Amino acid sequence: MRKQIILITCLLYGSIFATTYNTITINGTNSGWGTDEDFTDVSSGDNAYFTWDENYIYFGIADDHADYSNMAYYFYFDTDPAGSNGTTDSYAWGNNITTPFSADYVIVCKYSSDGNHRYIEVRDYNDGSSAWDSYDTESYSLTLNTNEVEMAAGTDYIEFRFKRSILGVTSSTDKVSFCSFAEQQWDSYWRYFCYPSSGWTDAVRASGQSIGHYRGYILGSGYAPDASGAYDGTLPVELTSFTAASNRDGNVLLEWETASEIDNLGFLLDRKTSSENWTEIASYITHPALQGQGSVSYATRYAFLDESVISGTNYDYRLADVDIFGNVEYHPLQALNVNPNENLPSNFELVSIYPNPFNPSTIIEFSQGKSGHVNIDVIDITGRTVKSLGDQDYAAGRFSIKWDGSMDNGQSVSNGIYFIQIQAGDQLISRKIVYLK
Repeated sequence: MRKQIILITCLLYGSIFATTYNTITINGTNSGWGTDEDFTDVSSGDNAYFTWDENYIYFGIADDHADYSNMAYYFYFDTDPAGSNGTTDSYAWGNNITTPFSADYVIVCKYSSDGNHRYIEVRDYNDGSSAWDSYDTESYSLTLNTNEVEMAAGTDYIEFRFKRSILGVTSSTDKVSFCSFAEQQWDSYWRYFCYPSSGWTDAVRASGQSIGHYRGYILGSGYAPDASGAYDGTLPVELTSFTAASNRDGNVLLEWETASEIDNLGFLLDRKTSSENWTEIASYITHPALQGQGSVSYATRYAFLDESVISGTNYDYRLADVDIFGNVEYHPLQALNVNPNENLPSNFELVSIYPNPFNPSTIIEFSQGKSGHVNIDVIDITGRTVKSLGDQDYAAGRFSIKWDGSMDNGQSVSNGIYFIQIQAGDQLISRKIVYLK
């Protein structure tokens, strides 16, 4: 099951100005990498490394299996993330691998510690024939060192570089999606590594596996590989708020907002009481209002009115999304203890901000006794608004809003003190919050 995205951004490929081009010497020595090029979200590995410069893309893996002989490494690229080229039924020796995006290039590198069986293979996907065409293959008896693909291994470490021109991403504004895995070409082909990690476990080839996550990058100078512009982009739905409020008619109005969606068929809405288990009360199949947007990079608001409630009964609600492959993902944001037409808050109040201090995200809860327009902003210590979290009408009730530490421009805020400022009519509430990296 896919993990929750912890870096919320409204655009699928955001950008963070944090670094410049960094050229890595491919020599099998784990050196030359910047701190913003080091990733720990890798299965069965200590660290992965990713960066680029004007001419090459670089990747490394530090792990005690990385330098094993007869290890085959598979690298998948989607060079038109906004387009439809490529396939998720991706190329691998012996059987196919399902990738989380439509890959249009695959590079395979085989490492042999004796230097006698090193091999590289580059293939691009032909949409016309629905086949992986051979772009180039080369075998090397002693060393693997070419102008287009290079590999070098050291103790418990291996690194690669790929020339950007063979992938057609030579511009500073070009974007790629990337994921990879490795297997030892031995007996049943033992798989040990996946980047980014997605619950991948060691498994023989015959069992087959899908790569569940990927990262997206803008290949220009000034983009930090580990910043919010280069994130795990697999989650179909980035849910930023989910609220439930009683109205004067004795019903419960549920509202939620997504920052973006990928392959989203729609939503499932569950409800329970203290004496009942979770029960599905609505789905995208039975209620058109719960149908998803497919793949979009803009915010979308949804609403559903639960009219099958009993006054005086407390209800909890939760939300799940369903992607085009049938995967169901429940979101941690829930609406709890909603009592139809009873216990409506009498005042406008900022109930809580938790956790505080926080990293990577915090939940802001507020309530109001009557419907009205509410504006929610994050203010820095100079009085500048760095993030608008809400500027809209809310019903009477209690609401939860999530903030992930990002600014309106997609960049992450710096360590320090900020203020959550909520205004409803002439009432203004401000509370201090601390962001710690």
